[in-house]
Amino acid sequence: MEQKKVKDVNSRLNKVLDLIVYRRVEVDGLINYLSEYGFFTAPASSKFHLNYGGGFLDHSLNVVETLLELTSLPRFDLYPKESCVIVGLFHDVYKVTDGFKRKHYEPKFNKDGKLSKIPYKKNKGSLSKGEAYQSALIISQFVPLYEDEIQAIMVHDGLFTNEAQSIGLDWCPLAWMLHYSDFFSGIFTECPTSRLYNRENRNNKFFCRS
Repeated sequence: MEQKKVKDVNSRLNKVLDLIVYRRVEVDGLINYLSEYGFFTAPASSKFHLNYGGGFLDHSLNVVETLLELTSLPRFDLYPKESCVIVGLFHDVYKVTDGFKRKHYEPKFNKDGKLSKIPYKKNKGSLSKGEAYQSALIISQFVPLYEDEIQAIMVHDGLFTNEAQSIGLDWCPLAWMLHYSDFFSGIFTECPTSRLYNRENRNNKFFCRS
């Protein structure tokens, strides 16, 4: 990762970590553990959003910052900032490790030994079931979680996942807020060239009007 980008990421990380008051020691312990497997170097995905080294942390910080902006609105001011930082920063930690000393992603090489244009692939040897549940389990080994925090992490990927479908629409507010922040970050913040993001490239005429 470029030196300037590393500096920016570290500054953003320290800023949100300063919002953790009561569980800071535990959170630092979790980060130290995850650092052994790529907390600062893992991609956010293999071939979609932020599929580069360090993309995982970039995405996690985007989610935290979006979630904090959302909770600054009066009707959404329902949880302490500490909860928002913990669920936003660690909701995808299964992408770092499966909790059994195995990384989720590994480099992808062509037959000639050169790195592929799609530089990462999922490690087939890692635990592959219940990925959002994995995140909650890994976090809870280091950081005590409240009920709403656990549910938010477990269902953050949305209703098309088995984890979320298992409880229907009986979500706590934090779960909806994390889900929104995650998808807004992945689709808009991290894809600024998307026609959905750039209003100048969208048809903004009224429906059925000339």
